[in-house]
Amino acid sequence: MTNKGFYIKSLVATGRNVAEARIDFTKGCNLIFGKSDTGKSHILHLLEYLLGKKKLDATVVEGREYDCYYLEIAEYSDENIFTIQRKLNENKATIKPVSYDVFHEENNKGEDYFISPTKNRMTLSSFLLGLSGFQPVISLKKSTHDKTSLSYTYIRHLILANENRVVSENPIFNPTNQRTDTTLEKSIIYFLTSGEDDANFNPPEKPEIKRARIQGKMEIIDDVIKSKENQIIEIGDVDYADFSDPSFIKEYKKTFDKTAKELDKLNVQRRDLESKIDVLRSKKIFVESFINRLKLLHEHYELDIDRYDFIYQGHQVIELIGSNSICPLCKSHIEAQNIEEGFAEALKLEFSNLIQRKEESAAMIRCKEQELEELLLSIQSLSSELSFLIDKIRNIKFKIDGIRETLLRYQHNIENKTRLNDLQVETQNLRTEYKKLENDLKGVSQKQEPYNKESNIKDEFCNQLKQKLQEWELDDSQTVVFNESKFDFVLGGKDRLSCGKGARGVTCTAILMTLVEFCINHDIPFTRTLVIDSPITAHFSDEKLPAEETTQYKFFKYINDKVTDYQLIVIDNKSPKPEDRTNLSNINYIEFSSDGRQGFYPVNPNNIDIVE
Repeated sequence: MTNKGFYIKSLVATGRNVAEARIDFTKGCNLIFGKSDTGKSHILHLLEYLLGKKKLDATVVEGREYDCYYLEIAEYSDENIFTIQRKLNENKATIKPVSYDVFHEENNKGEDYFISPTKNRMTLSSFLLGLSGFQPVISLKKSTHDKTSLSYTYIRHLILANENRVVSENPIFNPTNQRTDTTLEKSIIYFLTSGEDDANFNPPEKPEIKRARIQGKMEIIDDVIKSKENQIIEIGDVDYADFSDPSFIKEYKKTFDKTAKELDKLNVQRRDLESKIDVLRSKKIFVESFINRLKLLHEHYELDIDRYDFIYQGHQVIELIGSNSICPLCKSHIEAQNIEEGFAEALKLEFSNLIQRKEESAAMIRCKEQELEELLLSIQSLSSELSFLIDKIRNIKFKIDGIRETLLRYQHNIENKTRLNDLQVETQNLRTEYKKLENDLKGVSQKQEPYNKESNIKDEFCNQLKQKLQEWELDDSQTVVFNESKFDFVLGGKDRLSCGKGARGVTCTAILMTLVEFCINHDIPFTRTLVIDSPITAHFSDEKLPAEETTQYKFFKYINDKVTDYQLIVIDNKSPKPEDRTNLSNINYIEFSSDGRQGFYPVNPNNIDIVE
């Protein structure tokens, strides 16, 4: 069951140093009646305030000391009770899942629900919608360019109908007659009569946003076009770059490949020569080092030969002088017998060996010098060959660089021509898009398209309404149809809004009651409480008819007998006559009069004037 809903059990007001004000209601039909200026309409204002209206519209003198209000409600099917507390001029309400009588007990905790939508905070609207059986999000079409979610505020005027609303000369479901509200009202009525919301509606852009977006895009495109035109100018003439004859580029590539292969071959030869030269140079260094060592050894031999020659000559001198001779240098005696025998022979042998080794080293030096000379000649020859090869490689590289430069230049020219063609195509496409945006900008209009769904008020709804009006014996109720364009009903071929004030009040009441009953019958979430202020006040019965034949009596009999699936609270000056109330016992009578209860608030003898 989706149409759960709730009904009102009691309305309470409290304040400092004043008695508690309270009215209790029954689950079925309730009638608050009495003379004018007794504060009956103030009840409706309090109900609106406790059900989420931002401000309390009016008050009465007796209520000026009251600043805290309570609404005790119960789920229609499960009878789970909640009490809503809202203080005067506060933007929140406190709700506890208890009756009013135990609301202030310390162990009963509540939650705060805000009146205005606040990020990450619970709202009274979401609580009431959930209690009525609505899904968390019901999407509505707010206007041609906007979408919104259902709020209790959007349906409150269909649940709590004040006196002006009842007799309004504006369309029944759009009491403000504001064009900006029409689309939203139609979306609400469509949901309440079909159970389908506007979740599939994708709002188009608002004209001002679309215009700004198009203009911004045009500015960007214009800047891009100018940038591309400058690039085209920079590229200049590219007619010389020809795509038609590919033989030119093929021939150059063939020459390039052939020359590159030749260069690779020469580089191999160059590396081979350089390797050979490096080997010879290493060998040359070794031979030069070896020659230097031989020459040093040769010099040592020469020194040793000179030394041995000096010693040998000294020995010969001693032999000639004889024994007991005096040395001419140191003046000491020289004894011949002090010189060992065979000394002279040994000197001669060593001297002879030194001469031989000296000759051998000289021969080796000449041999290595010859080898060095041959190495130098080989290095010189290979270096000359390498130099020639390097010159040849350099020339081929120059030739390759020339071919490469030609190919790159040709490729660059072709790329320029390709780039130029692309830029020209892109520029033309951008100009086409710019022109399209210009046309789109001209077509932007703030004209609001009509709502593209009908209200879904068909024969079933109209027949239920007609049945009420006929039972109430209201004139012009032979036929009942709904006029989609006027968003109101036509009764007996006559626009409802052209009827008198009394007929408008009665028919508005019948329409709202039918809407509630239709939603209940089709299990569409809406409400189980309907409050109507002054539905028959302005309707004048024919006094010549017996009371039971008047529309007034038949209205009270209908709500007494047939309002069983929801709560109806009627506020009116009129009521069944005291003698008729016994037969209309299903109505809870709440009278405001000088004889009984004089108003919602206990009477303060110092303030007898009532101000609506």
